[in-house]
Formats: sequence, structure tokens, C-alpha cells
Amino acid sequence: NAVEVSIEGFPEQQTTYSILGIDGSVKGTITVGFQGFQEATAAAIKDAIDADHTLNRLITATLPVGGVVIIEGVDPAADFANVSWDANGTTLSGQIITERVAPQLKTDQISAVSGVVQNKQVSLSFLPAQLDDQASGFSVTVAGNEIPLELPESVDPLDITRFTDLENELNSINLDGTKTADGSASTDPAFSVSFDQVSLSYIIVGNQNTGNFEVSPLANDGLDILTQQEFLSDNIKISISDDATGDEIGSVNLATLTNADVNAQAIVNAINQDQVLNQSVVASVGLDGETVNIEALDSAFSFSTAITMEDNLNAFTVTQLQPADQIQTAFIQASAPQIARVEKNGVDTVGLVSSKVQSIDFKKGEDPMIFRQNDLFYFNDENGEPVHFVVTAPTAEIDPTDFNPTDEIWENHFKIFKPQLLNEGDPSIILRKAFPTGHNLENGSLVELNIGLAEAVVKKGEITGFNILNSGNGLPSSDAVFAGGNELLVESGAIKGYQESRSKHLEKFRTELNDLVTTFVEEINQLHNPDDEPGSYIFGFDAVLTRPVAGRNLLMEEEYGLYGREGDASVTLYRDEVEMSLPHASSESFTMVNTTPIFPEEFDGQTLLFRGGDYAETFFRSDDAGDSISYYATASRMQNVTMEDDDAYPGADLANGTEDDGRSLMMAYETIPFRIEGLEEGAKLPSIGDNFTFTALPSNPWNLATSLKVDQNLNSDSLISSNSGVSGSNEIALSIAEMGDGNFIEKVSLLNASMGNTISELNDNLEHQKSIETLLLDQRRAVSSVSIDEEVADLMRFQRSFQASSRVLNTLDKMLEIVVMGLVR
Repeated sequence: NAVEVSIEGFPEQQTTYSILGIDGSVKGTITVGFQGFQEATAAAIKDAIDADHTLNRLITATLPVGGVVIIEGVDPAADFANVSWDANGTTLSGQIITERVAPQLKTDQISAVSGVVQNKQVSLSFLPAQLDDQASGFSVTVAGNEIPLELPESVDPLDITRFTDLENELNSINLDGTKTADGSASTDPAFSVSFDQVSLSYIIVGNQNTGNFEVSPLANDGLDILTQQEFLSDNIKISISDDATGDEIGSVNLATLTNADVNAQAIVNAINQDQVLNQSVVASVGLDGETVNIEALDSAFSFSTAITMEDNLNAFTVTQLQPADQIQTAFIQASAPQIARVEKNGVDTVGLVSSKVQSIDFKKGEDPMIFRQNDLFYFNDENGEPVHFVVTAPTAEIDPTDFNPTDEIWENHFKIFKPQLLNEGDPSIILRKAFPTGHNLENGSLVELNIGLAEAVVKKGEITGFNILNSGNGLPSSDAVFAGGNELLVESGAIKGYQESRSKHLEKFRTELNDLVTTFVEEINQLHNPDDEPGSYIFGFDAVLTRPVAGRNLLMEEEYGLYGREGDASVTLYRDEVEMSLPHASSESFTMVNTTPIFPEEFDGQTLLFRGGDYAETFFRSDDAGDSISYYATASRMQNVTMEDDDAYPGADLANGTEDDGRSLMMAYETIPFRIEGLEEGAKLPSIGDNFTFTALPSNPWNLATSLKVDQNLNSDSLISSNSGVSGSNEIALSIAEMGDGNFIEKVSLLNASMGNTISELNDNLEHQKSIETLLLDQRRAVSSVSIDEEVADLMRFQRSFQASSRVLNTLDKMLEIVVMGLVR
């Protein structure tokens, strides 16, 4: 709905009416004189709005009835909130008839996208007559990934070991077309494999969610490949139509698999990758993992979703739900490496991601076991209930035979928590918040406060404040709501006056002062250090460093089409050691990219350094492996960022010659020490292109003047007065000195004058309001005909009369008592 406002009671003089936007700013004005009657004045106001070519695109006015004009926004998105005008020194505003309701983004939901499939079955036979001791190769293509395989070489062509090795390799292929890093059997296999020793044949049968796959010979190596059963499934078509025209804007077609969650993700990918549909809608997977949410990108666009299907196997179900309520629609980001934030109704919210949790029973298959920090596991307690824990500190090698995670010896290594499960019956998949990273160890669910997300500003081990990382999704922190959800609106009175002083007048001076400080610092720094040399700035602002966050490996995604191939490495920033400052008032992002030529498992056979290969695993697992991992650093603004080694660092144990010795230094605005972690046994090595990003944020962006300081490294030797090389030229010093004669002096003068004028105006308004208050009180007393002086005089007269009457009664009482007592005698 658009805002609808009524105005009436127009002053009997020429008056300027201000059209106010949602933020209180003036969008335009009209000036109309009093026409002798309220009805005529109302008609003149409507005519003035209609004639203003700026305002008539924002608001409309109806024909006045009884001297009342109804003014309405042209549509719900119009930036119109109210009308205000001055009447004898009092600011009046219109009566809101209809509140503005922001336009909602149309959303459809699709659920229960389940079906059955006929799994593909292929026989792979080696012909004994053509079998020799050489390797025999072929490839298997799963989920679009071609995987080269071979029957290994052997002195004895019929050696059963070579066939067993190939069977194990087939069983190591995952549903997504990758292979397990250590060659072990996949926990989510693409197919089941059986081997017949008599016929030297493998029977390969796809699993329920594998879809179609191909087995192809690499050469004529005596292989007989026969498809015994083709893949067959139900097919689904999803069409999106424009409600305004009824025309179809696009559609996607895809084959369904058995599980609804797999089909839901496939539908989301198909819609978002369609070059026509993704211009109008965006699809995402619902919180239950099986629902597809299709949402319009523009609130003005309304669409309909139609579903048709080709029922090839007579067991397909799909339900199209009613349009979803935007407030109730939740999201789960399906790609865990991507830390994503979704936007709903113009408000930032935090998304959820799913994480897989490994069973301890499966982990015990490793001998010895090694636990890495931040890994998640679960086990069943004595009652059969799942118990989850996170590794808070890495462990040494553990014998799995008598391992008990609840033993007291592990209390500093493991922390038990209760997560939010994606499905109640499956403890292997949990939900966690997508920003920044990690889990809520108390209840497993995300708690969002009105203030948003913040990070503590730590100085010398103490929290000195908090830096807001995003603004939250509720009311601003200066307002209030009751526990029941009702908002407290203050429209007048002293509290409203204090609020306006803070939010309007003080805010204006604060932003002007911040602009002055920002311009002053940046212009002087630019003159003194035009080449962006580290440590050569004069002024800076206190800043705080955020945690490093792993990003997507765009090199693998864009160049090779490989997604989710990031390694397990992490970056530790020694933030407490850095007195960070920025030469400008905005934040600065720093990105570190791995340039070490380590490639994912898919590059087996194409390069020597691939993850999981003997050479890479041996070379980069050594004690000095950190020296071999190289990173390149960039910044969003700074031009010169370099890296150096800090070999003298003794590590957290402060003992030289141990595994945690050494770290690296990023030479930026300040020297930032960091260390690459996660290279221990069991962790996936980082791939080339893996990257981490952290940000330097001004510690007090609200009041920049308090965080302004002279660079701590500035001294007489580093102070530059000239860059021409000519002795005594001093052009830099002169340029800085000239700044004091121009804009900055003028800005300070204007700021002081504006502040003085505003304070004077506020004092005048205060005195005026006090006069009005006194006048109104006098008028009220005159209407009620009550005089305080007269009432006091009457009260005193009545008091004296009461006292006299009381004395008479006392005298009569005594006389009566004397008479009675005399009669008694």
C-alpha cells in the first residue's frame, strides 16, 4: 500500500506546504494562499500539486470534500511519508489514513520433488585372449567429470591383486564425480561394483542419485563394455510466466532422481544457470532441503510457476504450493565453501549452510586416528542418542581400539554441543550460520540481535568496544520495541525533542566533522606519500583487523569448472600484536592467494604436485613445509603489499626447534604477522588459488576525530618535505602549509557558524514554545473561571467559621454537663 494522508484546517494566510520523504527529507514544496474558504483553499492545494511536474510523479491529490484533501503516493514504492506546514509558529502535519507497506517480492515454492529411476547397469569385461601384463585403461564419466582408470601392470596378467585394486578404485568414486583423497571406499558412492573372477567382468550399477554415467575405453585394450540397462527417469519441466502478459518467459527441463533433496538442488541450479530466467527470478533450496523457493528479483514483477512432467516410471510426485510469505521463507545455502548473505525485503539476514558430520565409528577405521581443529564428529551414547562434538584443539596420533571421546583426557580437545539438525533422524548433517563462520555451541542455532553482527575491538588484551559488521534486520538501536513486538512511537514532548536533537542536529554536525577530518587526513597523506609507501603516512585512524575468511577458489571454478576443491588450510592472524591504523577513513580488505602449484585430486596424471599424490603429500607434510607454501597478497586500495618471513618466531610454546616455529609478515600499512595452519596429516593440502580475506575496519567510524593519530613510525628522518631531489625545494611542505589558507579554514568557520546558528535557532524555538505553554495555561484558567487567590481566601474564611462554631458547641457541652450533674445530686 502507498501512504495516504489527509490535511485540513488551513491557515488563513499564504502558506508553504512541504512534501516529506520516508527519511524526513523535503521532496518538494507548494505555496498556496488562503482562498477565503477552507473548501476553496483545499481545491487550490490539489491544483498546485497537479501542476507541479516533480510532485505529480510522486503523489496524487483527490478532489477535496468538506475542506479535506487526501494526498497519496503514486505507488507503494514512492518516497512519500507526510505533509507538513507552519501555522502561527507551530509545525503541523497531515493525518495518516493508510500506512505504507513496502512491496513484497513474489515467491513460489515447489516441494515433494521425488521420483524413482531405473539405474544404469554396465558390464566391463577383460578378454583373456588379449590380456597382457601391461596396464589397460578406460574412463568413467560421473556428474560431468571424466575419471581416468586403469587395470594396473602385473607380471602375471591373471594376478587377482590387479583386479582387486581396480575394484577398490571404482568403489572410491563419489556421487559428485570426485574420488576419495586416500583411495578408500566412498561413503557416498556413485555406484556399486561387483567382480566375477571367472569371467574377469565387473558389473557397475549406478546408485539412486547418480543419474546417467558413461564407461569408455581409452584404446582398444581388449575391453568389452556392454550397457545392460539404460538409465531411465521421470522428466520434469518448470515454466515461468509473466502474470502481466501471460507469456512464458522461460523454462527448464531436467531428469529427476530418487531423493527430493537432490532434485531440489538440481532444479535450483537449472533455474539460476538459465540465462533468460535468471534475469527475472532466483531460486534457492528451502530450510528442509527439499523445497525450492523461486523469488522475483523485482517487486514489480509477478509471475506464475507451472510444472509438467513426463511420467516414464509411473511413480513421480510433485506439489506446487501457494505463494510463500516472504517473512516465513528461510534459506539454506547449498554450497558450504561459499559464505553467503541473502537479502529479504531489503533487510540483510544471515543465511544457513549445511555441514556434514563424520561418525566416530567410521573414523575408527583409521589407524592411527588424528583429529584436526574445527572438525565435527558424532557418536551414539548408551541410550542410542547421537552426541556431537567439535575438535577445539588438534590431537596427536590416537589408537582407535580403546578411544572414548568422553574421557577426561580429551576435555581440552573436544567440546560437546547440541546442533540444529537438517533432518531429525539424520545426525550426519547439521545446520550452522553462514556468517562469519562456526557454530553456536550452546544450542546450535543462530541468535540475531537487533544491533546486527559485531566484532570486539581488542586493545592489549581488553575489549574496548565493538565494531558493527552489518546493520542487523530490525529497528535502529536508538528506537525501542516491547517484547510483544509493539513499537513505541514518540511523536511529541521532551523525549521527542531529545530524539530529534540527537538524530538530526547532532548527527548533521557529526557527519560534517567526520567529513572534515577525513578530507584533512587523506589530502595531507596524499601530498606526503603519493606513491603509497608503507610507513610513510603522517596521519592515520585507529583500526581493528577481522578474522581471515576462506573464499571460493575462482581459479579452479572459472578455468577448470571444479567447485568446492578448496583445501583445509587456515590463516592465523596475530591481531593482538598489531597497532593497526589506516591512512583513510574507509575499510581496507586484504586478500592472500596461494600461489604454490598444488592441484586437486583431478589432476592426477597431469602434474607431479597433485593433492593425494605421494610426492606432494611427502614434500608438503614435512616439518618445514610452511616455507614451501607461498602466498601473494593484494589490497583493495593499497598499492604496495609485500610478504616477508619471520623465521625467528619461536611459536606458541616459546621454544625454538619445535613444529610451530616461524611465521610470515605482511608488510602493509602496518606489519601484520600471520601463520598458515592446517598442513598436518589428515588435512587436505591447499590448492593453487585458495585464498583468504580479512579486513581492516576503522575502530570508531562514528567519531573519526577521536581515533585520529599521528603515524607511530613518523620521525624527523621519515618526514618528507620534497620529492624532487633538489635541496631546499620543500614543495611537499609548502603544499601542506598552503592547505591551511584555503578550504579547511573555511570549512571550520562554516561548521562553527552553522553550529552557532542552529543552537540560537533552537533556543529561540524553546523560548517560543515556553511562551505558547504559558499562554495556553492562562487560557485554560480563564475558561475554567477558577482563581487560586479567591479559593484560598474562601478556604481561610470557612476555616475561621468552623473554629467559631466549634467553640460554641464546646461551651454548650460544658453547660449541659453542669446541669445534668446538678440534677443527679
